[in-house]
Amino acid sequence: MVSKIVNFLSSKNKTISQHNIPLSYLTRFLSTFILIMPVRILWMQQTLSNSQISILTGWLFISIVIFELPTGAFADLVGKKITLLISYLVYALSMILYLWATDFLQFGIAITLQSLAEALQSGAEDALIYDSLAEDGLENNFKVINAKVMTVNQFGLIGATFAGGLLGSFNLKFPFIGFTIILIISAIISSFMKEPSIDTEKFTLKNYYRQIVDGTKQIFKHSRLIKLTLLYTLVGGISWTFQRLLRDMILISVGYQQLSLGLITGTFRLINIIFLAKLAKSVKANNGKWDILFLPIIMIMSYIPGFWLNHWNSLPLVAGIMMIGTGRFLILNPYLHQEIESKYRATAMSAANLFVSLFLGINMIGLGFILDKVGIPKVMLTYGLVSIFVVLPLAWEVRKEILLARNYQ
Repeated sequence: MVSKIVNFLSSKNKTISQHNIPLSYLTRFLSTFILIMPVRILWMQQTLSNSQISILTGWLFISIVIFELPTGAFADLVGKKITLLISYLVYALSMILYLWATDFLQFGIAITLQSLAEALQSGAEDALIYDSLAEDGLENNFKVINAKVMTVNQFGLIGATFAGGLLGSFNLKFPFIGFTIILIISAIISSFMKEPSIDTEKFTLKNYYRQIVDGTKQIFKHSRLIKLTLLYTLVGGISWTFQRLLRDMILISVGYQQLSLGLITGTFRLINIIFLAKLAKSVKANNGKWDILFLPIIMIMSYIPGFWLNHWNSLPLVAGIMMIGTGRFLILNPYLHQEIESKYRATAMSAANLFVSLFLGINMIGLGFILDKVGIPKVMLTYGLVSIFVVLPLAWEVRKEILLARNYQ
């Protein structure tokens, strides 16, 4: 087994995509095996109030906004490979600080490092895969590869949901220690990746600043891309508000307890894997026809009925909520990649993710002030109405412009 791994890593006959993509599958699985998911809030509640935890969760996404563009430019100029390696090590350090934290400030430092790690990953991961394919002239395969990556992510999250809960039942420290070890292993594996050579540029402070400016301009270079970026921001910001904050609150509010939460979310992630495999084929066959309307329709179906939230309808609604959170990467990311020049790809994707994180951070902090007053059902209805009157018409407009642009090419 060891000899096979050594032969794979040392092989000179493989193209860069054949070398990098299997390693990317492995690092994605490991980095999404987030053992702390079931116990993070429980660990913080030993020291902090729920209000403090809410503020720190909002800060997580606001700080990601601060880091997104600089880390994206760093990846474009210094290299996607080294950026990923650094991200795993910074993430591991943040987990160690979580274990040592005993007050609000110390948790704040740990969360700031976590946000830096997530920002380092966000632009570089997809860009490394896309540029590896592009160097081999296979960029049209990105949607299929991206769907497989999303499937690998789901397997990691499913395993982490059950394993983290089991480890935490013995000691709440164990999931943090285990995830730290996993992140260090991910960093070691990423060191064996190869850096794509297309459109690389020497790092200087002048180039770094220019990369941020030019990379950000990429997502505003024409009206179609501006609308696509806005759609990406709305779908990403709303869906992750549910994924990171409201999903578990919905289930808890109708009577599900901690063990049930793990079983429910783990099962729905497994269903997501099966669904993603079928959706990937549909996306490839109907690229630009109807796939871009899928997410707004599922948003409407998952949010509007939440006004009548109860023990039984909460399950299909949460299933839809989780499907949106995963599906937006599968459907919308490839459209953005197709519009962006390779030398700016990590920076531009970081800029797009910046807007998602900004929307998300403001959304969560705002909800912290009104959620207890208005209740979850009214919040879900509000997002459903936004999906009907804003997100769906915007997706329809983006679809028309994409098809129009292709007819003129």
